[in-house]
Amino acid sequence: MLVLSEFAGAAAELKGAVLTNPHDPADLTAGLLQALSMPEEEAGGRMRQLFGSVEYYDVDRWGREFLGAVKETGTA
Repeated sequence: MLVLSEFAGAAAELKGAVLTNPHDPADLTAGLLQALSMPEEEAGGRMRQLFGSVEYYDVDRWGREFLGAVKETGTA
């Protein structure tokens, strides 16, 4: 299970992660406990979702989309 800071840029994209505020000890503890006690079926589903996101939005796709957006703005 992925436990991720809610402040990380990837948090918006990685929907299956357990998000937590790493600056708040109680919230971090709750997030870790949630991840550790999550039913195996739920954790597996979340991990499949995360893997699908990372597999689809790989570095090649990101690069093409980024350069396409730059080209559309006319700044390149």
